[in-house]
Amino acid sequence: MPTQIESARFASIASLDGSFVGKKLRIAGRYVKEAHRTTTQSIDSSRLLGYDAIHGQIVLLDADGKHTVTVDVGEVLDDSSTLWINERYGTMSVMGYVEESPVSNTG
Repeated sequence: MPTQIESARFASIASLDGSFVGKKLRIAGRYVKEAHRTTTQSIDSSRLLGYDAIHGQIVLLDADGKHTVTVDVGEVLDDSSTLWINERYGTMSVMGYVEESPVSNTG
């Protein structure tokens, strides 16, 4: 019998917490891009913006614009796969395993 692929559970960006670490999820959000391509994340007066072309990191906003998640797409895109990022506030659906960020939330 062929190996069964683990299905991904749908989750909202706002609901993500430590209990999802190691689980396969499907999330959707809008990615935000500045007028010019950037290689680092930056903060706009109203929204967190980010597409790091060097490291393949994007920031997705949820529907209410209050929650974000960083997604590592570096392993699935090659250097010529950048046309998809040209549309501002484009909707993106991603599927993958949740990993805990080494960045602390204390502050």
